[in-house]
Amino acid sequence: MLPTRDQDYSRSFIMKTHIIETVDELCKERPLRDVSVREICKAAHISRQTFYRHFGGKGELSCWIVTRMTAQKLRSIGRGLSWEAAIVELVGETREQFERILSDSIQLPDAQRTLRVQASEIEREFLSILRERRVPVCAMLSRQIQLFSIIWSASFIEYTKDPEWARMAPDEFAKLISSFIPKEIKAALISS
Repeated sequence: MLPTRDQDYSRSFIMKTHIIETVDELCKERPLRDVSVREICKAAHISRQTFYRHFGGKGELSCWIVTRMTAQKLRSIGRGLSWEAAIVELVGETREQFERILSDSIQLPDAQRTLRVQASEIEREFLSILRERRVPVCAMLSRQIQLFSIIWSASFIEYTKDPEWARMAPDEFAKLISSFIPKEIKAALISS
């Protein structure tokens, strides 16, 4: 019997988590840019084929970390957390990983591709949450989510890349990001 789509997703999620945990351990010793895919595979006890089945390159590791953490926080909005509180928590929780892993990934050759993949994943998460909350998504709201996902992803990359942005306190960063959130998106998540 073939595995269902949910079972495939679950297996993929488990493997991605395993790879990320391995990378996290390796990056305690040195930056991601100095860790090869071969080393990641050896430490994770997987083949290069398995690595590339789940990630297009090292840059996508950071994309997946940020997307998973973002998804958890997005699901909390309107369910006990405001937009700004969710962003402050997200930045606070990822600060250490930003410094060890994520800041390196934006200097990798596939950084632009990573930004597009991350924005696409964040957009999917927004739409998934709205579907779960039974919020109707018209074409305009869908476009706003798509554009905001790009802004969201680019902002997190700037936060890791630009020293001036990196000095910004999490609550300041949250206010900045919140100022770009279209009111329709805020209303859709908070009222549902």
